[in-house]
Amino acid sequence: MTKRVTKGLITIIIAGVFMGLISMPNSIKNKLPNDPVSTWIKNQKISLGLDLQGGTQLDYRIDLRNAYKKNEDEDTTNDVKIHDVIEGVRATIERRVNNLGVSEPQIYTSTVAGEEHIIVELAGIKDIEEAKKIVGKTIQLEFKEPKKELDAGELKATQDLAATTLQKTREKDADFNAIGEAIKTNDGKIDFRPKKTLFASQLGAHYQEVLPKMKAGEMYKEVISGSDGYMLSEGNITEKKGLFLVQLISSEIADRTTTEKDDFAEVARATSATDIIDLNDRRKADFDMEEVDTVFTTPKNEITGIIKVGEELRVYKVVEKIEESNDPSEVQASHILISYEGAQGVEGATRSKKEAQQEAIKLQKELKTSPDQFAELAKQYSDDSSGNNGGDLGFFGRGQMTKAFEDTAFSLKIDEISDVVETEFGFHIITVKDQKEAKEPLVSVLRIKVANTEEARADLEAKLKRIKEGYEVTKKEQQFVFNELFFDTTPDPWKETGLDGAHFKFASVSYTQLGSPQVNIEFDSEGGKMFEELTGKLVGQRMAIFVGGQLISAPNVNEKIAGGNAVITGNFSLQEALKLANDLNTGAIDAPIILSGQYTISATLGESALKVSLYAGIMGLLVLAVFMILYYRLLGIFAVIALIIYSIMIMFLLRTTPIVMTLAGIAGIILSIGMAVDANILIFERTKEELNSGKNFSASVAAGFERAWSSIRDSNASSLITCAILWFFGNSIIRGFALMLAIGILISMFTAITVTRALLRTMEGAKLSKNRWLMGVKRVELKND
Repeated sequence: MTKRVTKGLITIIIAGVFMGLISMPNSIKNKLPNDPVSTWIKNQKISLGLDLQGGTQLDYRIDLRNAYKKNEDEDTTNDVKIHDVIEGVRATIERRVNNLGVSEPQIYTSTVAGEEHIIVELAGIKDIEEAKKIVGKTIQLEFKEPKKELDAGELKATQDLAATTLQKTREKDADFNAIGEAIKTNDGKIDFRPKKTLFASQLGAHYQEVLPKMKAGEMYKEVISGSDGYMLSEGNITEKKGLFLVQLISSEIADRTTTEKDDFAEVARATSATDIIDLNDRRKADFDMEEVDTVFTTPKNEITGIIKVGEELRVYKVVEKIEESNDPSEVQASHILISYEGAQGVEGATRSKKEAQQEAIKLQKELKTSPDQFAELAKQYSDDSSGNNGGDLGFFGRGQMTKAFEDTAFSLKIDEISDVVETEFGFHIITVKDQKEAKEPLVSVLRIKVANTEEARADLEAKLKRIKEGYEVTKKEQQFVFNELFFDTTPDPWKETGLDGAHFKFASVSYTQLGSPQVNIEFDSEGGKMFEELTGKLVGQRMAIFVGGQLISAPNVNEKIAGGNAVITGNFSLQEALKLANDLNTGAIDAPIILSGQYTISATLGESALKVSLYAGIMGLLVLAVFMILYYRLLGIFAVIALIIYSIMIMFLLRTTPIVMTLAGIAGIILSIGMAVDANILIFERTKEELNSGKNFSASVAAGFERAWSSIRDSNASSLITCAILWFFGNSIIRGFALMLAIGILISMFTAITVTRALLRTMEGAKLSKNRWLMGVKRVELKND
């Protein structure tokens, strides 16, 4: 029994210490080291609601009248799920808010007087009017095409803005830092970079003749054009061009430490002065048995480890590789071409495409039974000039013919007759007369070769380390510290096409023949024509799909799509496909959002509310602690310890979960503290009754818990039911109160039943347990154990 209790207490103590570390105030946690565990502990913070940290709450009403009309008309194909529309609107607003850079925004739905609302809580937002413009913009579905060049008007507007900003920086008492912070945008199109530090060799070309001539504190008097590096856009690496305003802060000579690597070829020449180091187009037979597998399995541009070959040590760098191929390197093929009117590259054909296909099928069947007649039939029927030679095309390799023709020719065995193959030239029947051998794998390498001695191995290992890992080099170099304001003039990758949600009918999820999810989309008649024209123009390119100004998908257009129906495929999971379809339907439905309320709390008021709430909670705990100790004495001390553990568990839960703490939530926690004490009072009163009846401490504690349990269970169960009712039928404020009250009740039950019991059992058999005054009971004769 003692061992079991000890283990239970040890578990509670270890868990309490761990949760206590995470629950510590930030001022203490910030003193922890920067190892991964300490960093994780420091990152656990309480998410405060708007009423505790200040900010703005925006209440948007969703106008669902048009969505309801779609469900009420006779056309069932355009019916929508109202819940999906609401969720789509919420998700779109969430994407917009995330682009504002707001810390921990809260976005949730609410039903007010039978109408659906989206509540947006923005803590610490600087420009609320700009936020309202972005968040409240109409949620519109748009299809866009790639844009190659910046519009002249767009470029001029950026140039004018940069010039105007430069003029502001040259005004008396102008603060470049304040100007930069005020004008920068969240999308990075205008970016302020304070105290940027670069060495002279790191400067872009646009700065190399500017910064060295400037004085500390000087603002350069012109707008500078230049490159801001490169970015990955739609799978392509694009130069990021723009305009710069720059202010030099300081310039000095400083140590610059870089990592350099030795060149393998130079090391090889210096180490193997008498050996051939360049070995080009070598076969497996050119290498020794000990090294051949290593060399041929090493990727291109990689370096092998040290290989022992007889009395030598060798290292290779693979410069080039030609992989082994099972396909022949070249084939000699013959073909019969049956062309048709309009086919590419053939003039004079009068038959239709269908007639050409039927004739090719007829010839193919004849050749299957009489393959030796191929040359004669080619001379008689082929529309290609090779027909004069019996259809013989000679030898050719990969990449010389159209793909369909090439793939078929390289897959045939000698004298085998193909099926009918269609290309842009017409219909082909192909046979292969000869094949050249498959490619043998080849490598071109650089080699280092030294004698197999301990000294040579150590030297070679050191050289390889300098080649692979590099070594630090410190040099003196001019260093510049400057403030930089960048205006991006890179073209927006997409431009409008005129095709939007007004012409979109609906999107749905279906499955391919292989069982993969895909998204089906359908347009009305006018939209179908626009979509056909757009896809015809974008074959081989991407078409962007935007909802509410946010890019949600950019599928590749494989072919011109007519009829107003299309399929979006990709490596979708079912959830991703459903989300894409829901986003498309949301953007297509005319479900505007209307700002119906705005509520602002100053940061000072929120901070004051938080301080008052914390003060009330701490005072409540202290009053309860004093009461429990004075009235229940030793038992009260155990109750206070349980309350401390309760508080630590609450703080741990708030710091490690996404629960947002509000004033109503704090009220729920404070109320649950009182309920936690209620459970202890019931247990202690029952225990005192048993002690007064003459039972010993151990029996009294067991009976006290047993007799009190039914009352504790029923009272807390009824409270939890009340919390559930408040959660399901209340608004966001009531829900916050109900959630925290329910969590507090569950934790208080754990601490009152489990923690308090474990603490009390440590007193079994101890002298203190026989002290009637400490137990708060009358002096009576104890019955024998």
